[in-house]
Parts: sequence; C-alpha cells; structure tokens
Amino acid sequence: MLNSELLYVYQVSPSFISKQASDLQCKQISPFVDTLCGRYPSINFLKVDIEESPAVANTENVKIVPTFKIYKMVAG
Repeated sequence: MLNSELLYVYQVSPSFISKQASDLQCKQISPFVDTLCGRYPSINFLKVDIEESPAVANTENVKIVPTFKIYKMVAG
C-alpha cells in the first residue's frame, strides 16, 4: 500500500461575531478560507467553534481567535 499524506487545516473561531477586534478578524478571514477550500480540494479545511467546543480550544491552547492549526498525517 502506498503512503499518502493528509493535510488538515483547522480554523478556530467563535460562531457569534461581536464588535471586538479579534471577532471582526474572524469575519474578515472567513471568505478567504472559503476560497482556499475551493482552490485546494485535497486539503481538509475544518472550522471549530470555540463556543460549541471549548474543550478543543483548551486542548489546542487557543488564546486568541482566529487561530489556525495545520496537521499533516501520513496514512498507510
């Protein structure tokens, strides 16, 4: 079996956008990330809502939003 690489990009941000600077940055970057999803279909883009999944934010040590985490996994 051949080895294949899987690339995951996690965008961690809140679902509710307030007028705080970091929340506005989340709103501004979101369309760009959506464009990347279409341009690079072989990369798995995932959005994590820190309000719905605070354990993920805690485990990943997220201090500010938006935060991006990139993971490369080798399968096979």
